Amino acid sequence: MAARPIDPSLFSSSLRRLGAAHRTDAERVPLARARGRVLAEAIVVAGADGARLPSGHRLFPADLGTLAARGLADVPCARRPTVAVFSSGDALRPPGQALGAGERHDAARPVLLALLQAMGLDPVAWPILPGDPQRAASALHDAAQAFDLVIACSEADGEGASRLSALIDGAIAAPFGERAPRAVLLVLPNDPVRLEAIWAATGEALIDAMQGVAGGLAPECDVAEVAAWVARGARFYDVREAEEHRLGMPEGTEPLPLSALEAGTASLPPQGAPLLLICARGRRSQRAAALLRERGFDEVASVRGGFDAWRSAGLPLASGGASAATSTFDADALARYDRHLRLAQVGAAGQQRLMASRVVLVGAGGLGSPAAFYLAAAGVGTLVLVDDDRVERSNLQRQILHTDAAVGSPKVASARDRLLALNPRLRVEGVEARLSPENVEALLRGADVVIDGSDNFATRYLVDAACRELALPLVYGAVERFTGQVSVFDAGRQRGRAPCYRCLFPEPPGADAAPNCAEAGVLGVLPGLIGMLQATEALKLLLGIGDPLVGRLLTVDALGMRFRELALPADPDCPGCGAHAVFDGYAAIETFCASR
Repeated sequence: MAARPIDPSLFSSSLRRLGAAHRTDAERVPLARARGRVLAEAIVVAGADGARLPSGHRLFPADLGTLAARGLADVPCARRPTVAVFSSGDALRPPGQALGAGERHDAARPVLLALLQAMGLDPVAWPILPGDPQRAASALHDAAQAFDLVIACSEADGEGASRLSALIDGAIAAPFGERAPRAVLLVLPNDPVRLEAIWAATGEALIDAMQGVAGGLAPECDVAEVAAWVARGARFYDVREAEEHRLGMPEGTEPLPLSALEAGTASLPPQGAPLLLICARGRRSQRAAALLRERGFDEVASVRGGFDAWRSAGLPLASGGASAATSTFDADALARYDRHLRLAQVGAAGQQRLMASRVVLVGAGGLGSPAAFYLAAAGVGTLVLVDDDRVERSNLQRQILHTDAAVGSPKVASARDRLLALNPRLRVEGVEARLSPENVEALLRGADVVIDGSDNFATRYLVDAACRELALPLVYGAVERFTGQVSVFDAGRQRGRAPCYRCLFPEPPGADAAPNCAEAGVLGVLPGLIGMLQATEALKLLLGIGDPLVGRLLTVDALGMRFRELALPADPDCPGCGAHAVFDGYAAIETFCASR
């Protein structure tokens, strides 16, 4: 059948008809790999009553269990369409390629590839269509012979779109003789935002139809129309998962998780009433609608835009529980911390705890940079950065908080600008001072967690002593050349049970035994890895989740990419936290370190 260009503005029903005309053939698929595949022919699953799974049915876990009980090892499924992806534009280049004057990367290509992969397809990314029309037409001809679907992304307006349309027209009209093109040619915009929206409305319907998926998409209604549906007797169901319900549920909904529908464990709604389904954005509700229609429910609709649209419209949420907790977040916070709010271990209460927390980072260099970035992104409310250095060009190889433009400026000022650019909701306090016996307690007091990103033993011993005296958890990190280590010292709160820094290093090693980065060098990415681990430990401590590295030392060998965990128990004879330890003041610690 001849290839043809597709106008993405066509209704999904038109695309379904076109896709049905380009049905893929059948193949036998092992049952273990058949989840999500589409049956190419009906299968009888019960003898006496003749119950069967129809052709065009998408297989879910409950179906696989039924088929396994029948002793089937494989099933006939529609072959997933083969897809080639082009981009059209003389000034476009694939991501990762060097750019010339006036050129830009094709931002749409990775978005489209991800959308196709999310549907279980294995798309082939062909080169950018060449500027020579004859070579471009030849490339389209070749793709039309080898693939079921050829997608070309074109710039929405101007010569690019016109040239691509002409090429496709030429590909259809060209005298192929016995080699008639078999592919559907689909032209989509090169803008990632428009592409994703159009794909949700058209591309998925086309792919489903090419595999023979039964039925079309369920009708949709806007969030403003939900009240009218409910008023005429519709039952309103939220098909998101239980952990997502903690974000809040639209007022009037009942939970009906899609996973339970797929597994066959859901309590089905009563027959007769219309059903209205809502998910996060409107895709899973379509899958749930298809399942319910297969089970005999005739009138099923999906809410366009899902819970995101409901929340953006300011419509009411069910009262009580975590739904009420999320009402304390404004729209920016709900969007910014969305992935945290979906985690049962964090949720609204945990995010509020992070936003109320105070973390002191000693050092805004190699370790402090990644740690501060991730804590800022996570929404830790107050970050205090203590560092008296200025940005040098040699710092930029590893200290990612700083830029070339910041060379010569105080590190805490450079860091503050970058962190607020990432998350303007934060409070960032920059202390341009060297930590000393006179100021250490004042700088650390009031913190919930302290992160040590310093690069000298005198500072580490001072920070450790102050954390013991103030009963603060200390997240330790250090790097040298190609190795690093991380631990959590909490002797101030768990005396005798948790170690302190001096349980690991009772006395400072000599300068030859532990050179700093300026002397020994360090692989630039290694502080990023260790600082990220420090941020992870800090978030666990703030949230009260997981198993912090208390009593354990994690070591990293970057050359061998090996992680090793060593037991680090509290030392009963430790000069810092042992049973007979005596604290003689911070000045004594500074003197002690200077004498070594």
